[in-house]
Amino acid sequence: MTSTLTVQEVAERYGVCIRMVNRWLDSTSLPSHVDADGTRRATEQGLQQLQKRINRTLEVVR
Repeated sequence: MTSTLTVQEVAERYGVCIRMVNRWLDSTSLPSHVDADGTRRATEQGLQQLQKRINRTLEVVR
């Protein structure tokens, strides 16, 4: 089974807001899915790509 993280867990891990994580997932083809209870999850496979994108964005902000 592939491990996943909720959008909130991703936001906490990388120190960004939930809205930004959702925006990044929406604007890319990163693997994610929504549980039956409506919780959105990013797969571990997509997190490496997401981390690169977060780092690039944070460098621009700094």
